[in-house]
Amino acid sequence: MGTVSPLSTLSISSLCLQSEVLGEDVLDGNHIVISIELKDSPSSLPTHALVDCGAIRYAFVDEEFACDHNLPLYKLKNPCSLEVIDGGLVESRNITYLTKIEININNHKETIPMFIIKLGHYPIVLGLP
Repeated sequence: MGTVSPLSTLSISSLCLQSEVLGEDVLDGNHIVISIELKDSPSSLPTHALVDCGAIRYAFVDEEFACDHNLPLYKLKNPCSLEVIDGGLVESRNITYLTKIEININNHKETIPMFIIKLGHYPIVLGLP
């Protein structure tokens, strides 16, 4: 596998990091949530993802979700911090791992890297380019 370029700070919406404090009706009613399928040969895993314009250029997967489903982990050469949309830094530790996995969205297949972080409500957050 190739090396991951060093990153200092990534951005993500603060909504992605909130836990069960917000109810399902509030979260899903105001945001784009899509059904996706993760493909880790030979098995497939149906799940859902939040599309987040605040997570510019990056994708994230919840660390517990990644561990529960044995997603492949790759250690970053240089850990990076995570900044929420309001400019504050996340209180959790630096990001030190990512996974690369194929996702399928309505028959569009793509292998993407996803940084492993502690997310709140959604197992996956897909940033917009």
